[in-house]
Amino acid sequence: MNGAKVFVLLVALLLIIPSAKAIAIAPATIDIVFEPNAHKEFELHIINNDAKPAEVTLYVKGGLSKYISLPVQSLSLGPNQIQKINIMMGLPEAMPADNTARVGASVPVGDNGKGISAIAAVESIVTLRGASSAQQSQTAKEKIRQENSEAKLELRGVTISRHENSADLDITVANVGNTATEAYAEAKLETDIGGNSELKTDSSVVLAGESKVLTANLQSALASAPTYRADVVVYYGKNSIKKSVVISGKSVTDVPQKFKIDYIIIAAILFIFVADLAFVLWRRARNL
Repeated sequence: MNGAKVFVLLVALLLIIPSAKAIAIAPATIDIVFEPNAHKEFELHIINNDAKPAEVTLYVKGGLSKYISLPVQSLSLGPNQIQKINIMMGLPEAMPADNTARVGASVPVGDNGKGISAIAAVESIVTLRGASSAQQSQTAKEKIRQENSEAKLELRGVTISRHENSADLDITVANVGNTATEAYAEAKLETDIGGNSELKTDSSVVLAGESKVLTANLQSALASAPTYRADVVVYYGKNSIKKSVVISGKSVTDVPQKFKIDYIIIAAILFIFVADLAFVLWRRARNL
């Protein structure tokens, strides 16, 4: 009796096994070059070769499994559908001793009428390999190139552009680096008539070797002020540049460290000069 049961089970399994071909995975092998603390991404294609829908379960096994992140745990594939998935891999600082993983897809198969079922699975083998000396040299060159290829912005000017019923704060930047960057500016604006405002420009891409004007619109109440003091910060990438300026019309001068005291000193010098000139003229007139 037991022999008969085994025979029936074997026959049933033989009938089930061909249906495993209904699911496939590509590519069958993936080689990843090890780089310390690097983030890698690779693609897999899950293929339903069957003429009916399939519920696919995804999994990762092996020594590298803890470094691999699946975007989803399961897929619902239509008849003859191919689904691409992007898989992320975060590498450790040192090369793992177990350098392989198996990324698999499984589907239930069986004859539901007979109550016999099984799981069919296909796997892609992921192998982490050490970099060759040529690859290590290329990686080092690429790192040097990236370090030398960076954007560097200079703040060239801050002006007020006056229109009929409004005004703009124009911030001119120049990219003297050798790669493009995205930049925007923020400014705290004070006027000599007592008003103040905080402004922010839209972001704009500044190409290498290019100058660009970042613009923010002033409130109508501040548009007619004769003089402005602005604290400007331009942000690009992880960097920023700051500048404080006094603006009159379209002219810009850097703010002196103690500009109020300097103005008083200049006024005193002019007063002494005028008083001395007046005294000389008075002496000459008296001598006549």
